[in-house]
Amino acid sequence: MWTTLVLAGVIGQRALGLGLGAVIALIGGQQDAGAVWAYTMTAAIAVACLLLYRRERAWVLLVAGVIGFTIAVPEAIWHWTGGAVGGSVIVMIAGAVLVTASVLGIRWHRT
Repeated sequence: MWTTLVLAGVIGQRALGLGLGAVIALIGGQQDAGAVWAYTMTAAIAVACLLLYRRERAWVLLVAGVIGFTIAVPEAIWHWTGGAVGGSVIVMIAGAVLVTASVLGIRWHRT
C-alpha cells in the first residue's frame, strides 16, 4: 500500500515511502504461515524490490532486495535439508548470499 501511494505521487517522500513499503512487505512475508510460504514470499518481495529499483533507482529498494535474499536463501536451504546443515553453515551461506547480492546490487547501481 505504501509503495503504491508513493508511486501514485500521493506521498511526497519517495525514499521513506518506498522503504516503509518494502520493510512492511518483508515483515509480512515472514509471518508464520509455514516455512515454504515464508521464504517464497520473502524471495518474491526481494525480486519485486530489485525490479522496482531498476525503474525507480531508490537505494532503499536495493537494500530491501539484498536483505530479502539474505533472509530467504538460508531459510530455504534449512528447510530443504530438513535442518541437517549446522547453524554455522547457515551463517556462512547467509554471508555468501549477502556479499553476492551486494556486489550485484552495486553493479546495478553503477550502470
